Amino acid sequence: GCRRCAPNHRRALDDGLVRTACNLGATFVQKTEIASHTHCELAARDGRRFQARVVIQALGRSAQASGSAQHFGFKAHFLGSYPARVDLHFMPGGYLGVSPVEDGRVNVCALVEKRLVRQADAIVRGILGDAYRQEWPFLYTGPCNPSWRGVHGLEAGDAVAFLDPFTGDGISLALRSGRLAARAALRMLAGESEAAATAIYSEGLRRMYRHQFAAARLLRFGAHRRWLEEPVSRLMAASPALRRVVFLVTRGGY
Repeated sequence: GCRRCAPNHRRALDDGLVRTACNLGATFVQKTEIASHTHCELAARDGRRFQARVVIQALGRSAQASGSAQHFGFKAHFLGSYPARVDLHFMPGGYLGVSPVEDGRVNVCALVEKRLVRQADAIVRGILGDAYRQEWPFLYTGPCNPSWRGVHGLEAGDAVAFLDPFTGDGISLALRSGRLAARAALRMLAGESEAAATAIYSEGLRRMYRHQFAAARLLRFGAHRRWLEEPVSRLMAASPALRRVVFLVTRGGY
């Protein structure tokens, strides 16, 4: 994403992670693109080479196969006052989220089928109206196909699995999968075989993801079927306990 446009709390998280790692002895190398790697050496595009006993890949969605169903994301910030809540708007072919962020801004982000990408402005204006001024142009990313990719060595974050953004738990999953990968790396550094460490890591990831993926699939099914929309909305509105269960399941609390 664009760090200049990212919400301040995300920048604070990124900077805090870097500072903590460096304080514990890590070396942080910026503006370095890795072209290839083996088990013990990484080659950068600028010719530099780095030695490594273990490599954890966090390549994001670029590591995933594009799949047949093409979905793309777009986002932008708008200026104006918005209620302190997250609103999700589902439509044929995708969904859009609206929430207030820092400094009087409103964050708008969506995941839609490829055919709807060019309609980003019309989709947003149809929901927000003309009361909010757009702060910067839309940013686009994709393809973004929610799926479990599986483990190929030590990988973390979206390289392993991309969960529906409406669950609101992507960053948490990335951090938790990174922690599991780090534990596997420590076992390998202690002498455990790569196959054994990776098998334990893969099983840990599956346990971590399975309930959230199941809940996301169920919610995605219901969100795009209008005959379910009204009864489910009524049930959710009437039951705080059910809302809490859905919240916990989509965030790995069960």
